[in-house]
Amino acid sequence: MTVDPNLDEQLRQILSFYPCGDLDENGKPKNRDLLLRLIDNSHYQANLSGANLSGADLSGANLSGTELSRANLSGANLKNMTWNDETTWDKVKGVETVINVSEELKMQLGT
Repeated sequence: MTVDPNLDEQLRQILSFYPCGDLDENGKPKNRDLLLRLIDNSHYQANLSGANLSGADLSGANLSGTELSRANLSGANLKNMTWNDETTWDKVKGVETVINVSEELKMQLGT
C-alpha cells in the first residue's frame, strides 16, 4: 500500500473535529465515530499533532502509535482508551482537564 506523504497535512486541512463536544439531535457526539475510525485504522498510524481534540469522546479508542504532540485534549474523555510506547504525548495541552484518565497515563503525562 502506498501512502501519500502529504496525507497527514491533507487530513488536518479537510477534517474538522472542533468542537468535538458538539452533540447531535439525539444527544450523541457528532464526530465520535469519524474520529475513532481515523485514529483506530490499523493500516495507518494517525498523526494528530497539534489537533484540537478538546471535548472529544475518545473512550475506547486505540491510540497505539498515534502522534499527539501539541494536541489539545482539554476535557477529552479517555475512558478505556489504549495506547503504547509508540504513542507520542510531547507537549500535549489540557491534560489537567482530561476526564477518565488512567493512573498509568497520568504518570506517563507527568500529571
